[in-house]
Amino acid sequence: MPNWEKWLCCGEFPHLRELSIRHCPKLTGKLPKRLLSLVKLQIHECPQLLMASLTVPAIRELRMVDFGKLQLQMPACDFTTLQTSEIEILDVSQWKQLPMAPHQLSIRKCDHVESLLEEEILQTNIHDLEIYDCSFSRSLHKVGLPTALKLLPISECLELEFLLPELFRCHLPFLESLSINGGVIDDSLSLSFSLGIFPKLTYFTIDGLKGLEKLSIFISNGDPTSLCFLHLLNCPNLESIELLALNLKCCWISSSSKLRSLAHMHSSIQELHLWDCPELLFQREGLPSNLCELQFRRCNKVMPQVDWGLQRLTSLTRLRMEGGCEGVELFPKECLLPSSLTSLEIVKLPNLKSLDSGGLQQLTSLLKLEIINCPELQFSTGSVLQHLISLTELQIDECPNLQSLTEVGLQHLTSLETLHIENCPKLQYLTKQRLQDSSGLQHLISLKQIQIKDCPMLQSLTKEGLQHLISLKTLEIIDCRKLKYLTKERLPDSLSFLRVNGCPLLEKPCQFEKGKEWRYMAHIPKVVINHVLF
Repeated sequence: MPNWEKWLCCGEFPHLRELSIRHCPKLTGKLPKRLLSLVKLQIHECPQLLMASLTVPAIRELRMVDFGKLQLQMPACDFTTLQTSEIEILDVSQWKQLPMAPHQLSIRKCDHVESLLEEEILQTNIHDLEIYDCSFSRSLHKVGLPTALKLLPISECLELEFLLPELFRCHLPFLESLSINGGVIDDSLSLSFSLGIFPKLTYFTIDGLKGLEKLSIFISNGDPTSLCFLHLLNCPNLESIELLALNLKCCWISSSSKLRSLAHMHSSIQELHLWDCPELLFQREGLPSNLCELQFRRCNKVMPQVDWGLQRLTSLTRLRMEGGCEGVELFPKECLLPSSLTSLEIVKLPNLKSLDSGGLQQLTSLLKLEIINCPELQFSTGSVLQHLISLTELQIDECPNLQSLTEVGLQHLTSLETLHIENCPKLQYLTKQRLQDSSGLQHLISLKQIQIKDCPMLQSLTKEGLQHLISLKTLEIIDCRKLKYLTKERLPDSLSFLRVNGCPLLEKPCQFEKGKEWRYMAHIPKVVINHVLF
């Protein structure tokens, strides 16, 4: 109500439980003085509202944002029933107008915040404190943050070199989440601190902080620690990270163009994500011994090497490589990967030509293999997949030079449940075209789903037909313009869904009740031909 100016009603509203006044920039009238049943009060963007005295003995939830000149004096209420309160101040002086310290306080667009942080909120019971788009004019003598604080996001603040050194000397025994988002350090800064000062800290994020050059986080002997998730993102000046004796579930480092060193002495890290760190080199210590998941994307100098000791990482189950690795033509090298691996994702390797059978032979636990956007892939060596006896999902996508899968050893994948091939414009054959050939799809008795899409040169699926795929439930063939026939025998009785779209040479053979192949698919409960359901 942007034009509402005065509160004209004089009633007491004895039964009113919730009152919300939002987006009323011209409202100047006073609220009722006695709201004895009021449980929830929200005032949002009402900068002219004046409320000199208000009795609300039952209040449990209070939210005030952009209350401007609002004066709160509540001598008749001691707030003993208040359960949640959230207040936002836009000027440090507004702090003195509050009748009590809220549970949640947001300090936004304020200058000279240091005076408030040094003394005045120290003895409060604030659980959640947000500092947004504020600036500091001098170094802090100390940081007097409430000891009950659990959440502390600091976002888009200037002159953070005045705040951060003192912040990381505080003892905040209940702090669970700390995030520094955006912001600028005018001079370069190195931060080093022990997690002993934040024993309950679980989530720590630095995102988009300019000026931070070095970060060191460590644990002293005997110090309790709870840190599980560490995210260091978009720090353009960050050159060095030291993580000493930490125990992390996930460490995510991305978009740090100058980062050269990541040390993790005696640290336990279950998931390690490294994205867009083109200068990063691994230290001699290799990788954390308990690593379960490793992902690296566009880290040009990070290339899996035998001396990383990957094969000794008996907990490693997922490896994703994306971008970079320009020198890799054959992957993986023999004795490179551990037998514990269950998921291998190879994405955007510009010069990869084939997988190495020798390097895959120990991956007998591998369940998922993805090869995506590898423009030079041709599978030049034979039967490269023959050792993947546990594989349940195979995806090949965006491999423009791949012409055939006849030699890769598909027939050995007897546990395969999902086969997905997409955007391979030169692919002509999945299997050899000789009848009764042992390399056909007929051995894939566990296969439940086949999806082949955007393969315009594909001429046939298999000479042997698909009737032997006794577990097949879904078959989708989309935009394969040269595919001449789908089947020459009855499709499996297990098949419950068949989709054929954008395959002009199949339109007539698959025509409803008339096509010569229709009799092979008439028993399927759901058939879609060119977007028409039969």
